[in-house]
Amino acid sequence: MLCFGYLVFPQPQDKTSKDSLLSGFQQIEVKWPKTVWFGKYKISLGDYGNAIYKEGGTTTDQKNKKGVTYSRTKTKFSVNLITKDSVKVELKGKVQEDEEYVISSGGITGFVLEGTTGIQTESLESVLKKDKTVAADIVLGPPSNETWSFKRYIGSIAGDTKLESNFLSHDYQFIEIAFTNTSENLDTAIDSKDAFSAPRYEFFMDGILIGATVTTGFHVIWLNPDLDDKIKGLLTVVALSL
Repeated sequence: MLCFGYLVFPQPQDKTSKDSLLSGFQQIEVKWPKTVWFGKYKISLGDYGNAIYKEGGTTTDQKNKKGVTYSRTKTKFSVNLITKDSVKVELKGKVQEDEEYVISSGGITGFVLEGTTGIQTESLESVLKKDKTVAADIVLGPPSNETWSFKRYIGSIAGDTKLESNFLSHDYQFIEIAFTNTSENLDTAIDSKDAFSAPRYEFFMDGILIGATVTTGFHVIWLNPDLDDKIKGLLTVVALSL
């Protein structure tokens, strides 16, 4: 048996048996609202609780140099969770997206059209680079008021993802968030609601799988039933942010 203060369960199995581990986990079906008011989402988590996701305060800066447009967009967001057991977890963070792309002017034909009709003929020619960085603080409710740090980075070149890094940390504690694609046919997985076979993010503490979430096509969260309630809340607000 291993003990980490928050959970107690047997030595980790090989990661190839992830699905058999998830089958024993607490499963939460996430229901996002059909209507959004001013960037505010009221999320139902079934018997587990409810959450409010907010986003806003977006700013964008652009500059052009030698035909390449550089764009930086910053957005604030927050997630507030209240479980049925009155556990409260609050996340506040910022998303920064940096893009480099080339715009096509439309050539001679475009010049004539714009001059005679006023129709803009510029179009996106290619994306050279696109990076996304997320930084957030997560406060676990009283009495501990423990603060965790959530960091996320996704880097891509020419539209292809090259690097993704996601993790949670607090003092000496560290939770890795790994993306895995176990589906040979994502469309089939989504159509059949087969969440186990869809691409997902998985949470690991000291190499042990403690949670997972699917965010493509439908939204499901799995939590190890032996986790402390506040750590369950921690994983849940992050799963709602991926």
